[in-house]
Amino acid sequence: MNTKEKFHLLIEGIENERELNSYYHLIQRLSLNTQGELLSGLSAQEKNELEISYQESEDPNQLIPQSEVEKQFSKWLKGL
Repeated sequence: MNTKEKFHLLIEGIENERELNSYYHLIQRLSLNTQGELLSGLSAQEKNELEISYQESEDPNQLIPQSEVEKQFSKWLKGL
């Protein structure tokens, strides 16, 4: 079964119209974004902050364990 067929089966299995609509809009946005389009829309300051964040993410000492993130954001993660 190819990816397109799997995707169709997944969609067919979603009964909740609201959930399905959310997925549709997400996929639609993703399909409209061309590579680099998001980056080109950032200001110089935003690009700089993004670069700093990326560099920090390469340092293991800067990272927070997933378990800690889940604990900090548990009220938002409930039901996912």
